[in-house]
Amino acid sequence: MGKRRSRDNKKGSKDPNKLKEEEEKGWGNYIYENEKFDRYYKEQKIVPESEWDEFRNLLRVPLPISFRISPSSKFSSHTRDLMKNHWTKFIGSVEIEGKPVDPPKPINWYPNELGWWMELSRKDLRKNPNFKTFHKWLMSETDVGTITRQEAVSMIPPLFLNIEPHHKVLDMCAAPGSKTSQLLEFLHRDSIEPSGFIIANDADEKRCFMLAHQLRRLRSPNLCIVNHDAQNFPVLLYPENSKMKKLFFDRILCDVPCTGDGTLRKAPDIWRRWDPQTANSIQKLQIKIAMRGVKLLAVGGRMVYSTCSLNPIEDEAVVSEILRRSNGTLELLDVSSELPGLKTVPGISTWKVFDRDPEQTAYSSWEELPERIKEKEGRMYPSFFPPSPENVEKFHLSRCMRILPHLQNTGGFFIAVFRKLSLGTYESTESTHADDAENQNDETNEVNEANETNETN
Repeated sequence: MGKRRSRDNKKGSKDPNKLKEEEEKGWGNYIYENEKFDRYYKEQKIVPESEWDEFRNLLRVPLPISFRISPSSKFSSHTRDLMKNHWTKFIGSVEIEGKPVDPPKPINWYPNELGWWMELSRKDLRKNPNFKTFHKWLMSETDVGTITRQEAVSMIPPLFLNIEPHHKVLDMCAAPGSKTSQLLEFLHRDSIEPSGFIIANDADEKRCFMLAHQLRRLRSPNLCIVNHDAQNFPVLLYPENSKMKKLFFDRILCDVPCTGDGTLRKAPDIWRRWDPQTANSIQKLQIKIAMRGVKLLAVGGRMVYSTCSLNPIEDEAVVSEILRRSNGTLELLDVSSELPGLKTVPGISTWKVFDRDPEQTAYSSWEELPERIKEKEGRMYPSFFPPSPENVEKFHLSRCMRILPHLQNTGGFFIAVFRKLSLGTYESTESTHADDAENQNDETNEVNEANETNETN
């Protein structure tokens, strides 16, 4: 799902005409400074001090163009060969302002050379007459589903799900659909008629229409699009031996709404409104969505939790709370070797939480907080803070992965991969009348909590 939608347009994406106007203004017309941002991330120490200038300078530069070739397309090999043998030579012969253009290259961590990127702005690709033929080809291949244009780091979470043709898959926050299309491609990769299926859910009705538009080019009968609050996604039932059984998913993608500061290179308007309190206000929702995913996950199944935020309040703090609440029924997997060539930094076990006071006071633990702040409901929660020393040993937060933009010229991203070891004490495989009541109670509670969040924002 990616970054949280702005207040100006809560139910949909930015107006396309406004986006076009902003792009026409040019990248250099934005202000790429925010003192709160710099202080916050220097305090968190997620970027080594020796790399800070490189990290910070790259955030002022637009993202490279990236796209992937569908492995389920019967033309995938032909398209890849066309990229390698024709388009790389063609683009490599072009010059912009007297300088040669670097040809497209395979993304070195994407399997089978099906992911590609090129250091060219979207404006140059669309408006420079030298790229007209390539741009037209790219658009036509996108229309037929052979190619999907997608930010490189956004391609990563589906890869860690290891989708098989028989898997039952849930994408909890699916719109606009680029990750969901990846999941579908993996489902159909080795089978024209897989026995598995994908449920793509999103809470926003307008974005569900966008999702349907994005996915219809893949023409898969194994897809169902649902419009529902992810944190209240219902328990689905199916008949088996005259009994109704609960449907548990083999794979779940939990790409939650977030503050999106990992997308600064493609959304520079975030600079002017970035504030540490935004992450504090959205964490509660992120935890609830993830915990609903845990409940819907089959034993032995994988769930990927991801954000396009670098903020530990939305990242390690949420992962820590998921593990704490799951009480041993989940484990955090070390998948760092599954994508050779991908450069990441390990998750952290200590971080600071900034208060909303004028001084932006930073605290390292719940115990440090003054009682006056603890007593003020909605200002701070224990879930914001690092786990206890005992839980640090148990949780292995270093198995999380943070992708920093300067490591491989990308956007920023955070990924954690869970495996479910057993059912919780509150779970069973058979349906009971209590399930309907539980779903109804969850929805009532979430409406109340959503109203509280809106009041505090």
